[in-house]
Amino acid sequence: MLESVLADNPGNQKALWLAGLGAFHDGNNQRALRLWTRLRDLLPEGDVRQRVSDQIAEITDVPPPAPASEPASTPMTNPHAGMSPAGTEVPAASPAADSTDTEGQQGTSIQVDVTVESSLIARLTGAETVFVFARAVNGPAAPLAVKRFSASELPATVRLSDGDSMAQGLSLSVFPQVQISARISRSGNAIAAAGDLQGQSGPITVQDTDQIKVTIDQIIE
Repeated sequence: MLESVLADNPGNQKALWLAGLGAFHDGNNQRALRLWTRLRDLLPEGDVRQRVSDQIAEITDVPPPAPASEPASTPMTNPHAGMSPAGTEVPAASPAADSTDTEGQQGTSIQVDVTVESSLIARLTGAETVFVFARAVNGPAAPLAVKRFSASELPATVRLSDGDSMAQGLSLSVFPQVQISARISRSGNAIAAAGDLQGQSGPITVQDTDQIKVTIDQIIE
């Protein structure tokens, strides 16, 4: 459907964001980069454009390409509120601030207490990146909410909420059951790689769960 939309309207901002997100989760970073760069060039200066630029930088590890000279004036509605993508990588508040200040959070939220199995702690330097994210048990592969922080802050408490959704229609309140995962990435890339550490919960019912503990206890091979 997204391809059809883009064929008819190559400048559809929501379609560009979602198609890029799909490419990212399929491991096709080059396509994601092309789509998100096109999207970035359509956006006016502001917070949304900056978030898209940050996402581009995350998947390229270099400054994003220069924008087009005449960006369109119509803003996209919250394509990247919170991510990126573990799914996807996104900027996030520190765990300490998140655990004590829930003011401003909107809709459904779940507090996640993240710890590391004691036998794996020696593998960490503290410079790694931690992604905590929720995915629908029966739904799209894209994460519904994501937080990111440094491994030096572990153990940590974060709050995943509708405010951490990466795209409209993909949020905690939309899906009745989710699985919460925590991954420690050595490269800083949200895509899992050999040597990364992870842990995850079983399926949980969103409306009945306010708090959950996730222990990082597995080595990805």
